[in-house]
Amino acid sequence: MAKVILIDVGEQPKVCEIKEGYKEKLRIVEGDYLECVTLDDKFEKVMYINESGKLDGLPINHVATQIYRHYLPTDDVIAGNAVICACDSEGEACDLTEEQINEILGLLA
Repeated sequence: MAKVILIDVGEQPKVCEIKEGYKEKLRIVEGDYLECVTLDDKFEKVMYINESGKLDGLPINHVATQIYRHYLPTDDVIAGNAVICACDSEGEACDLTEEQINEILGLLA
């Protein structure tokens, strides 16, 4: 299980545990392919999104977009659900720390 932040479209983010692995993240973002967006230059926090969310016409996820834009200077948007997790030194998804969770959720205050 991995401790993550789920950001469903139109919902407030929630901290929860999900099964580890590609298929579970794919189920959450409701797509055929995952896109991994790094949220810091140390690759310690990543956001998984539906790679074709915009092309498929999924609704804009305003909360995920706000977080994304905080970390990356862009006018791009996130479409569909998103999941944020941490990455270990080998690039594998792992639990977010309490510090990371507080940092990310603090962006929305």
